Amino acid sequence: MKITLNINKSEKSLMCCMDMTGATSLVHKDWNQQ
Repeated sequence: MKITLNINKSEKSLMCCMDMTGATSLVHKDWNQQ
């Protein structure tokens, strides 16, 4: 996964990558709380 690289670019890129994994829902909640 190139999530770390996407985080540096922007959260949107990270969410796009996560969307492919199908765990975007869980990630959105975690990131929103942080």
